[in-house]
Amino acid sequence: MIALKAPVGAKQRLAAMLTPAQRRLVALALGARCLRCAVAAWPTERVVVVGAGEEIGDLARRHGVLAVLEDPGAGQSAAVSLGARWVEDRGLAALATVAGDLPEVTVADLLFLRALAEAETAAGVVAVPDRAGTGTNALVVRPPTADVLAFGPDSLARHRARSRAHGLPFTVRRRRGLARDCDRPEDLLAVLAGGAAPLTGLVGDADAGTLGRVAAPPPPGRDEP
Repeated sequence: MIALKAPVGAKQRLAAMLTPAQRRLVALALGARCLRCAVAAWPTERVVVVGAGEEIGDLARRHGVLAVLEDPGAGQSAAVSLGARWVEDRGLAALATVAGDLPEVTVADLLFLRALAEAETAAGVVAVPDRAGTGTNALVVRPPTADVLAFGPDSLARHRARSRAHGLPFTVRRRRGLARDCDRPEDLLAVLAGGAAPLTGLVGDADAGTLGRVAAPPPPGRDEP
């Protein structure tokens, strides 16, 4: 399950570096990249996008997956809760959710997340933190609708606390491709400084060709744990 924010008005913390049109393109490009990786790692019938706005629905349809549209002001926990109910309604045993704006995510990273979801049968929660070690960029929850979601500031600690309050084992697993997000100017600068980064060529060149280059994930073999 992938949570995507509406592209228009997204990435407000990048406003000092990018125009609104460029921020919209960044949001769409990152979402497309994550979706391309997801449909390569999972059967399409087990992938759902939750987000707000027709552009999110169009993006999901172009990748052959279902979109569940939500209240744009509801927040990430509410979006993931919608995805969790979708998972439960289909009789699936675990929810695997990943942030839709990770610039370094690869197919191998989504295969890693799938393996976490399929490795266990007992109830529990597995969190993949961001680079700072305080946020949560991916989460596996079994059973899928367990009341543990607490996205936002310091979400890793809050996910741990809620899991333990409900008697669910909590595990942290780190993964490089799932760690970096692109929310702040320093994040964007770090991504651009990485050479063949997914946003290279984007700033000042907001055309469809750039979107295609940004969205295309690197081959799975290039990933490292």
